[in-house]
Amino acid sequence: MNRVAMRYGEALFSLSSERGTVLCWQKELKEFIHVIKENEEIINILSSGFYDTKKRIKIAREIFKFNDTTLDD
Repeated sequence: MNRVAMRYGEALFSLSSERGTVLCWQKELKEFIHVIKENEEIINILSSGFYDTKKRIKIAREIFKFNDTTLDD
């Protein structure tokens, strides 16, 4: 795992620990990993230079039904 991924992972764990949402994030990340492993096309779409960053974020949110309020107070 690279340094950037480790830093984000540690920050996510620290923040979710403080807010008591570790199990919620664990569930969401396991589901994310499962979907990625089962659908190689998703990786191709999300890493493609064809779409700009905003479009890739929108696609990811639609695919994963990501709720970015998980860490909200």
